[in-house]
Parts: sequence; structure tokens; C-alpha cells
Amino acid sequence: MLRRRPAPIISRTGAVLFGLVIALAAGLLVVPLIPGSRSVGEGEVAPRTLDARRDVQFVSEVQTAAVRQQAADAVDDVLAIDPAIAEAQRTLLDTLFTQIRDVRQRTDLSLDDQVALLLRAAPASQLPTAALTAGLLLTREQAEAALASTHSGLDAVFAVALTENVISTRVDDYLASQSASLSPNQRTLVSEALRLLAVPNFRVDEEATEANRVDAAANASPVVVTFNRGQVIVSEGDI
Repeated sequence: MLRRRPAPIISRTGAVLFGLVIALAAGLLVVPLIPGSRSVGEGEVAPRTLDARRDVQFVSEVQTAAVRQQAADAVDDVLAIDPAIAEAQRTLLDTLFTQIRDVRQRTDLSLDDQVALLLRAAPASQLPTAALTAGLLLTREQAEAALASTHSGLDAVFAVALTENVISTRVDDYLASQSASLSPNQRTLVSEALRLLAVPNFRVDEEATEANRVDAAANASPVVVTFNRGQVIVSEGDI
């Protein structure tokens, strides 16, 4: 015995109409009701003039990021004294005075020839002729005292992180403290030797510098932006 197929609850026409209703509702969810009414984010070009509908206050992520970057960029490098630099310069100092001593002992050469010989040997060749002449005219005792004074001068100068712009001042301060104990020739040699051998003695501590920059950025205050109701937030075409 054949059973009759039950009548459909919704007719085919009704199903089509129901589908159209669902499609229209879904479209309204994704299509703005008012053309051009999409939101504008920071850094985007405004398609129209926007004003505040109410009083509003918020933290600007873009401006805050800029302020934090400025704070980080303003942090100076952390300088760490490198002892190896001072040690290398002390070795050069000993070499320099040894060269002058050895040539001073060449009694077969005139003073001019002695100077000419030193001018062909580094590091002595890097000293002015006047300083070499002064060194050659010293007695052995005077030369030893000048060497000791120059070593003391390097110790004093290298006691701090030495930058190019303070080298001359540091050397002058030391020479002023030694003026009474040095003869004119000793002073000339010590002065020029210090100016030759006093060099920047530091390296940038990258890790400490970066840590300071991170701290500076983190401590920068957020930029709070306030708009009153009716105030223009952005004009059409502005960013």
C-alpha cells in the first residue's frame, strides 16, 4: 500500500522569499547604511571632515609612540673606559723615549742629523722637531725624570673617559701642576708626548645604552588627546 508524501510545511515560493530576506539582512550587516561613513584610523587620509559627536578623551598611540622614540633618541651613549687603550699608549711612550735615548747616545752625529734620524722612526717621527730637539738636549737624569712625568701625565689624563674635545684641557691641567718641576726642554718634550699619546680611551657600552633608552621610552608620558563636542577632529583630505 502506497503512503502519501506529507505536504511541505513551507512552499517553494515561500522558501525563495525567505532566502531573499536572509540575503538582504546579511548585506545590511556588511554594507554601511551611509556611504563614506567608515571609521578613519590614525595616519589615514580623512574622506570627509569629521567632528566630535560628544566630549571625548583618549590616548593617541601614534603621538605616544613618537614621544617615546624622541625620549629614547635623546639618551646619551654610556661610555666605558677601556684599560687596554691606556696600556697600549704607555707602551708607545716607552718606545718613544727609548728611541730618543738611543739616538742621543750617537755622538758621531750632529744634533741636526740626530733629529733627522728620529724623523724616520715611528713613533718619534710623529713629534714636532722642537720636541725631538728638546729631548736630545736632555741629560740622562733629565730624560728619566721627563719619562716619569709623562707616565704620570698619562695616568692623570686616562683617569676619566677621555673624549676628543677634552684632551687638550686635561693635558694643560696636568702640565700646570708640573710647571715648577720641569725645565723648559723637559716641559716641551712632556707636553708634546702627552698630546701625541692622549687619545680617546673609551668604548660605547651598547647594552647599558640600550637599557637606558628603553627606560626613557617607558617613562615617557602617554599623549592624551581631548576633543569637545562639535570640535573638528580632522578636515577632509587631512591625515
